[in-house]
Amino acid sequence: MKTGVLGGAFDPPHIAHLTIARAAREQLLLDRVRFIPYALGPHRQEGPVASARDRMEMVRLCVAEHDAFQADERELLRGGVSYTVDTLEELVGEEPGMDLVLIVGADQLETFTTWRSWERILELAEIAVFARPEHTVADLPAEVVGRVRLVDLPPLQVSSTLVRRQVAEGGDIRHLVPPAVARYIEEHRLYSQYARPGNA
Repeated sequence: MKTGVLGGAFDPPHIAHLTIARAAREQLLLDRVRFIPYALGPHRQEGPVASARDRMEMVRLCVAEHDAFQADERELLRGGVSYTVDTLEELVGEEPGMDLVLIVGADQLETFTTWRSWERILELAEIAVFARPEHTVADLPAEVVGRVRLVDLPPLQVSSTLVRRQVAEGGDIRHLVPPAVARYIEEHRLYSQYARPGNA
C-alpha cells in the first residue's frame, strides 16, 4: 500500500491541502493520503489557534468526500510536540511493508536536516515536495535530494493564515475551504476574534 503522509496544523484545512494531496496521489500513484494534524509543531513558537478537537473535526469534514483521503488523529492523541519520525515509525510498525511518501513544501525541505532523526526519516519514507516560487531544493545535501520526488502544482494562493484573517475581518471564505469546513467554522465561531500571523 503506497501511502502519502500530509501533516500540518490544519488550522483550518483548506482547498490547497486537497489540491496538494490530489496532485501527489495522481503523480506518484499513491493508494491513499493520510492527513495528520500535529499537536504542537517543533518549528513553531506558538501553538495552533483552534483546539485539537476542532482541527481534527475540520480535517474529517475536509476529506469526507474523498475515498482515498483519510483523517488520522495519532499526533493529537499522542500530545506534546509532534515529530515526523515518530509518526512514520508508528505507521510502519502498524503495517510492515507500507510504502510511505512524506508530502512537504519546498520551504519545509530547506530546514529538513534540522528535523529530529532526519536520516531515519529518509530510511522510512520517500519525500514528495511541491515547489514554491521563493524556495528551491538545489542546495540540499545529496542524500536528501536523492529521495525527493517533485510534484507539479499550479500556483496556490491559499493559506490557513488567509482563511483566519478573512474570518476575523468578516470576509467570505467559501472559495477557500470546503463547504462543510466553512459551515463548521461559522457554527463554532472559530477565528472570529483572532487571526495570528503565519503561513500554514
